[in-house]
Amino acid sequence: MIDPDITRRVEAAVEELMPPHGQNETRSLALVGDRMLRRLPSSLDECSDASAAACVQTAALVGGPEAKRLLARWAPDPRGAVQRALAQVWRYFDPGEYATAVLQDAPLDDGRIRVELVEHVSHLRDLQHLRDATLDLHSSEPVDDLAFLRDAPPLTTGLQVRTGAPVDLTPLVSCPELNFVNVSGDAASAGWAVLPTLVDLSWLRAAAPEGGHDVAFLADCLSLTDVILFGCTDLSDLSALASASHLRDVKLFDATRLRDLRALSGLPDLQSLFVGEAPVTGGLSAVTPVLDRLKELGVLSVPTVTSLDAVAGSSLQEITLAGCPVTDLAPLATLQLTFRTSRVQNRPPPA
Repeated sequence: MIDPDITRRVEAAVEELMPPHGQNETRSLALVGDRMLRRLPSSLDECSDASAAACVQTAALVGGPEAKRLLARWAPDPRGAVQRALAQVWRYFDPGEYATAVLQDAPLDDGRIRVELVEHVSHLRDLQHLRDATLDLHSSEPVDDLAFLRDAPPLTTGLQVRTGAPVDLTPLVSCPELNFVNVSGDAASAGWAVLPTLVDLSWLRAAAPEGGHDVAFLADCLSLTDVILFGCTDLSDLSALASASHLRDVKLFDATRLRDLRALSGLPDLQSLFVGEAPVTGGLSAVTPVLDRLKELGVLSVPTVTSLDAVAGSSLQEITLAGCPVTDLAPLATLQLTFRTSRVQNRPPPA
């Protein structure tokens, strides 16, 4: 039997932490169990944003029907911090029951929600105030197909997903308002023709189809400005890519057959260029045709880049170097830039 004095001291310590002030306290408080739910406020009106979000997290970690009823009571709170917290804790409950009991009539984050699990996607259509959904599914298990998108709401604007096998991109047509797509994993086996039908698509990251042998579809993606292609093992001619004259940011990785970058001069708005594993002829001098318009340049594991002389005095603002046999960094002293060694942006900027 626990000493009553110890119980009183624990209760007093818990009382001092109520309501929780931030996320650091939530897991410890949740260990108190169901009794903690009775100590949480029935209304979050008097709580700061951080405290309100911590209350949501604490209740969710306790779990159970009583916790779900408490979360439903808080769901009308319009603050973004509360609504984002309610979306984040969805993972701790049955997907359908939580969508109906808690999120169905919630205002969401000004109508927006970000979901992180595939099993939540089919329930988004039940949310009465939804006007923008982002499917950030990288924390989910890799998927073998994109059929789940057929149940996604048409208001879906972003998709990030890991694949465990080559997938057909055709189900993307169910989300006509997509503006960014990040499909990491094996190259898609089919469905590339659907991308030009996504009229708002501006950001794409994917394995290059057929190793980059044919990327002509990019020219028909009229809103596309940023493209990241990996697995470009058969990409040797950039003329098809250059026909997508609206591109501003181009990143090409695993481009082991790419030797000539001159075709990129056909991209008048190009501002950022990354090439990886490409044995470009002449090293950095290969970027000379587009150097006048570049603000950012990245060369990763490019064996022919032995000197930085070609970029001396240019208007580059940022450069990324990694895995290149360069020993003399003196030319960088002529630039006003941020020098980085390995970091590459893989995801779209936050909305």
